[in-house]
Amino acid sequence: MSEQLKCGTCGFANEPERVYCHSCGAKLDRSLMPIVEDKNQQGGAEAARRRIKRLTNPSTFSVGLFLKKLIVVVFWAAFVAALILIVRQPDGVPDPKGETSSRLVQSELMEAAQSPAPRSIAFSEADVNSALKQSLKRSPASALPGLELKRTYAKLTPGVIHIGVEQALWDYSLYSGVDYRLTVVDGKFTPILLGGNFGRLPIHVEVMKYLDVAFQNLWTALKREHEQMSRVQSVTVGDGQIVLVTKGAAAR
Repeated sequence: MSEQLKCGTCGFANEPERVYCHSCGAKLDRSLMPIVEDKNQQGGAEAARRRIKRLTNPSTFSVGLFLKKLIVVVFWAAFVAALILIVRQPDGVPDPKGETSSRLVQSELMEAAQSPAPRSIAFSEADVNSALKQSLKRSPASALPGLELKRTYAKLTPGVIHIGVEQALWDYSLYSGVDYRLTVVDGKFTPILLGGNFGRLPIHVEVMKYLDVAFQNLWTALKREHEQMSRVQSVTVGDGQIVLVTKGAAAR
């Protein structure tokens, strides 16, 4: 049965759309009509209440959603921090002006290797860097597109040789490097990888194994030097100096 609007004057039951009483003509009080809410409006209001409750009621806190958002934030923070470290110049990069030496390292090493008896020969860090500078002239283009290989340098510390590379990206210098312990195992020259760096970001040795492509052009340029090192029976890296003892021509 549809709702009816009773007249306050005569009590006649009028249709709900009437403004004046059909019986006596008095103006009807429409505020007496019951309010009927639309079901769609009721559903929308209920959904809004549920959303507000989820935002304001602590009991609806989702640990999983919180952890997911936290992981995303941490990932991007770490990514940005790593980029900042990569583009920064690492400590201890030698001055290019200090890489000059009058010694001919390759020639001296070859002469010592051809000696009938084993010979000991020592080179300073400046000697090594001067030789690397000459080797760079034989280096092919950078293995990574857009990068120009500017120079290669060595840092000698007890037991470790650090080979650093400076490359230019739109005239901005980027630095990378790799650390080795030089040894001779069973008569064979064997450099042992210790790790490396990109800018100020240190790279673990296990990760560095897969980043060798970044130094591929350098290893190609140093192929002749690597062959010469195969003629030594011991290598000792000290502070700013490397000492080589050749096998001697009679021993080969």
